[in-house]
Amino acid sequence: GIFALFGAPIAQEDHPHRAVYAALRMQEESRRYAERLRLEKGLNLQIRVGINTGEVVIRSIRKDDLHTDYVPVGHSTGLAARAEALATPGSIVATEHTKRLTEGFFQFKSMGKTQIKGVSAPIDLFEVSGVGPLKTRLQAAARRGLARFVGRTTEMQQLEKALDLAKSGRGQVLAVVGEAGFGKSRLCHEFKLKTQTGSLLLETFSVSHGKALPYLPIIDLLKGYFGIQAGNDERQKREKIIGKVLALDRTLESVLPYLFLVIGLQVSNGPLNAVDPETRKRRTFDAVKRLLVRESKNQPLIVIFEDLHWLDNESQRFLDELCEIVPTTNILLLVNYRPNYSHSWGSKSYYTQLRLDPLGAQQSEELLQSLLGGIQGPKELHSFILERTQGNPFFIEEIVQSLFEGGVLVRTPAVKLTRSLQDVQIPSTVQGVLLARIDRLAPEEKALLQTLSVLGKQFSLALLRRVVDLSEPELDRLLEKLQASEFIFEQPAFPDPDYVFKHALTQEVSYKSMLVERRSILHEGMARAIENLYADRLEEQFSELARHYALSGNRPKAVDYLQRSGHQKLYQSAYTQAAEQLTQALELLQTLPDSEPNDRTGLLIRIDLGYALMVSRGYAAPEVGEMLESARSLAERLEDKFQFARTLSGLSIHYLIAGNIPTAREISSQLMSIAQDEKRDDLLRHACLYCGLVSHFLMNPRQARQHFEDFLSLDRSAGSAQEFIPGQDPLAAVLATYGVVLWILGYPDQGKRRSDEALARAQELSQPFSLAHALNNAAQLNSFLGNFEQARQQASALVEISTQHNFRFWAVMGDYMKGIMKTGKGDREDGLKELERAYEGFRSTGAGVGKWGGDMFKARAYARMGQNDRALELVKDSESAAREAGVEHLYPELPRLKGEVFQMIYRDDPGRAEECYRAAMELARKAGTRSFELKAAIDLAILMKEQNNRQGAREALEPVYSWFSEGFETHDLKKARALLEDLS
Repeated sequence: GIFALFGAPIAQEDHPHRAVYAALRMQEESRRYAERLRLEKGLNLQIRVGINTGEVVIRSIRKDDLHTDYVPVGHSTGLAARAEALATPGSIVATEHTKRLTEGFFQFKSMGKTQIKGVSAPIDLFEVSGVGPLKTRLQAAARRGLARFVGRTTEMQQLEKALDLAKSGRGQVLAVVGEAGFGKSRLCHEFKLKTQTGSLLLETFSVSHGKALPYLPIIDLLKGYFGIQAGNDERQKREKIIGKVLALDRTLESVLPYLFLVIGLQVSNGPLNAVDPETRKRRTFDAVKRLLVRESKNQPLIVIFEDLHWLDNESQRFLDELCEIVPTTNILLLVNYRPNYSHSWGSKSYYTQLRLDPLGAQQSEELLQSLLGGIQGPKELHSFILERTQGNPFFIEEIVQSLFEGGVLVRTPAVKLTRSLQDVQIPSTVQGVLLARIDRLAPEEKALLQTLSVLGKQFSLALLRRVVDLSEPELDRLLEKLQASEFIFEQPAFPDPDYVFKHALTQEVSYKSMLVERRSILHEGMARAIENLYADRLEEQFSELARHYALSGNRPKAVDYLQRSGHQKLYQSAYTQAAEQLTQALELLQTLPDSEPNDRTGLLIRIDLGYALMVSRGYAAPEVGEMLESARSLAERLEDKFQFARTLSGLSIHYLIAGNIPTAREISSQLMSIAQDEKRDDLLRHACLYCGLVSHFLMNPRQARQHFEDFLSLDRSAGSAQEFIPGQDPLAAVLATYGVVLWILGYPDQGKRRSDEALARAQELSQPFSLAHALNNAAQLNSFLGNFEQARQQASALVEISTQHNFRFWAVMGDYMKGIMKTGKGDREDGLKELERAYEGFRSTGAGVGKWGGDMFKARAYARMGQNDRALELVKDSESAAREAGVEHLYPELPRLKGEVFQMIYRDDPGRAEECYRAAMELARKAGTRSFELKAAIDLAILMKEQNNRQGAREALEPVYSWFSEGFETHDLKKARALLEDLS
């Protein structure tokens, strides 16, 4: 049996929760010890713990060695011992007094009233069942006694109003915005205290280095919801998740694998492992959203995200998606951030922003007086502090703390100044005050605080023990000192506590107060400790290890983990972050000695970086070509055929979009030759895809069709495509382009079916990049088919999703198509503006495609507006651009559109337009582009009809129309049929 007791003086009322926490640790250690004795010696121990807190009487005992020991005696001791005796084996029993002092930090189960010997009335006893929900620094600080909360009445009322709306089913998003130290977290904390009943609270926060750690806030949020502690093993975590989810709603069983995935648990082989990373991410986000929405149906949900200015891109994407579903739920999403953070929710009707300004003079005075213990200090002191802090509550607290620590202020019990304020040097910023406080620490305390700042805003005791060279008693003593000075706070966790800095500024200032050399040494030690502590799940720590080794100066290790982390982010579709880390890895690699292993690492980095830049900056961006060309040279020198093929895939599309047609054709042919020589289906599959794209672009639809058919015949047997272009599904890309190719060849119905299949697949996979590609081709096809409203909606959706995910090239393509459709439908001025914006976008991404066609569409619009000179100038520009690119004889639409312009400008000379239409028909006939031939034939027939040559018009149109066997309800074929009926 064990009984624990602790005195609880008011000044240190956090001690009771430490007593309970220590009992939990003793219980766990005793269980392990008992199990070992049972196995080794056949002994059965019964562990029982009793806890009481209260005033403790101490009796001294003089021992033979003249050393004085102390023994607690009296009522508190007896009550703890009685509680221990009443505990069942394997349990911890606490008295009501202990439960009251520690409620929130721990979970208790009532045992009812019990008569205790020596106590006249029955008392309530409680069994300790686990660690409670209180975790954050403000919650921990509140246990120690927060400074008085002053002002913010209006803001609190708005928070309460938002919660009332959420409770009525009109979910709200509310943001608290303010500079560092203005009390964003404190306002959220006070709001939580007022809403502890009737709602479920879930909270998480970002950390200063969090942009390099995707999903960290989401993981923390879910761990809080499921009650997962640091000491839980994988089985315990899995049981907690399954139990919580199935108890909530058994129909949510399908989301379990995705919840396991985000928490970091192993998922058994199955369908989930066959899904590409972007799809897994999308479905994981959907799983978390479904969970939160379902929980909110049981009780209103308050979800708090703190410090969004440090939020990583992937968590930002999740937050953006969560914001979209909030208005129809019982969820209040409460966030806070500094003014430099930006988001896309500002236009939402259910979004409210609370901007925190500095406290007013009266409110600052109230806060100051509360910090001085309610005692009115010297007037000059108040003026001195308030003038320097300018209403920043955190600054006020830090200056008062600094003055007491420096001996300038003392309590006797009144607050007195020990020397003139004119002799006191107070820094002009809160950072300066913090630095002064840190400098006044004892050397060993300051050294430990700086070590903690390298770990981050929050850190675990387990990791800290592996980093510092201190005995456990000495480490505990120093941590208690730093807590007493309110630099850090302890957060209950199991089996070891976590610690958190009181404020992010404290961690930043402490970190910057170190010499660079010492920082490097500490980062190296942190990284090695993480490698040892998380050896069995190191992939979860790639970003953190990359950060520590990059800052430590260990370049080989930094390159290794930056490459691994960048590759990981690439397959999580975090392209911008991937590009940042891969660029850093390449820069560091170039400082290392030349060697074959380094060259192979450099090859992987260059290929991944090339694709990351391709997605984020555009296919034709010059830096994409430079990176992939350097990778191609390196792969060729290393004789790595697979990686060489990867570079060719990227380069073929790069040069194609850049408008360098001959080079694109040559590279795609080389890719096909390698694939056929290697006899590898995965290589052949990609060769078919890219050769098909190039053939389509070169207006050779027959060849493109053959490549796409070959691809589809390999689809079920080929290997994964994710090793080539992350985030792009090759099957969706083929189907999307094949749909347009089939329309060009004269099979509109088949083309529409393939296009719809591509959209459905991209939406099912939830791959933004694949969806953008599918939307682009679907909008183009629907405009050809005459489904103009559907095409407009798809082009708008393309712009929206591309803007959201920073797909610069696809966003430009959306503007380009919207401009073409507007100019064609009569909205010429807006259409021309759209096209000009698209042209600027093409130039910024390095793209050379589209100019010749776009200029012809612009020329048609200007001709319809009567600006003939401008129209003719654009016709010349289009022909010049097509000639320069070597495609002037490939696109039948160029002479056809030119014919439309000439028909409007040269009304007295119809022969000019007729010549253009016949040239378009001839080009289309040779290439087998039947649908383009039909469009030219319709225009020619209309022209000849206007010239009263009805026989010639019928002879021009009828053979072309007669060839078609499907698509008779599409726009062009209906128009052709009506025209032929009129002509006959």
